[in-house]
Amino acid sequence: MKALLIKLLAGLTAIAALQVPVGYLLRETDNYHYDRVQRALAPRADALLLGDSVFGYNQGGDPVSLVQLLGKESPLPAAAFEGPGYGPEVQLAMLDYSLRQGYVPKVVVASINLRAFGEFWDQGLQFQFSELRARLAQGDVLALGLQRPMTSYQLYAIFEGFPRSEEAFQDLPITREGRRLGTIRQILARSHKRTTPEARGLAFSLLYQYPLDPDHRKLRALRDMAALCRSKNIPLRLYVTPIDVESGERTAGTAFRPRVAANIAVLRAALADQGATVEDWSALLPAEHFSYDEYPNEHLTGAGRRRLADEVLRVIRR
Repeated sequence: MKALLIKLLAGLTAIAALQVPVGYLLRETDNYHYDRVQRALAPRADALLLGDSVFGYNQGGDPVSLVQLLGKESPLPAAAFEGPGYGPEVQLAMLDYSLRQGYVPKVVVASINLRAFGEFWDQGLQFQFSELRARLAQGDVLALGLQRPMTSYQLYAIFEGFPRSEEAFQDLPITREGRRLGTIRQILARSHKRTTPEARGLAFSLLYQYPLDPDHRKLRALRDMAALCRSKNIPLRLYVTPIDVESGERTAGTAFRPRVAANIAVLRAALADQGATVEDWSALLPAEHFSYDEYPNEHLTGAGRRRLADEVLRVIRR
């Protein structure tokens, strides 16, 4: 038995030793997100803006995106690291990497999308950015060496507790206040395009009406981001991205606003001891300033982008 155990351990050690060099040779690198990091770093701008697809969205009757408005009107030279689904963990990885590269901005402005903490973003495979986070933290040889045949995604899934397959993610059951709403697949399918108010209300509940855990891993990432900025004497300006609270309350019920407010209170409390303040712009905009179809999100019309840009510019000037 002992000899068998020794052989097993020796075999596992050999596999582990071969994983990185073999994996690196077999790498299939996708630089889409990594290039976004490099583009944000290149100008060494005074203001670093961290956001998600709300920054780059340019539909809804106006071709000028939020990031374009901010780039033209910022009182400080500004650069943005923004992309679809970018949340606190990938923002932290980018900021830490930037500082290690010698880039120390004069101010960091980061959006906090409340969808990031709900099951859809928090558990979704495409929103983990495990390869990018590994590349920024460990470098290409180790990070890319863990992509074939093993993947860094599977490692993150084990340690961070999100589903290891798309099928498992789509079949996650969603409950609110003890009531089962359905699986993620079912809820989003009902919300798609020509939906009923009831179905759209279920989507709002899925995306925003979760009870935020004070120890949520993305809250810990925000705390680490605040601590990092504090250690470098960089002012950190945080704000909650506007959401369509009017439609949420109308379709999901009167409990919608109080739950959103309660989650923001948890968020603020988690960051208070780091000296980080959070602007609450969740209810900044009326329903007509949002531009979405399949399911509720934070994409804005031109008028909505203009209003949000004015608020972000005010924070940069502060």
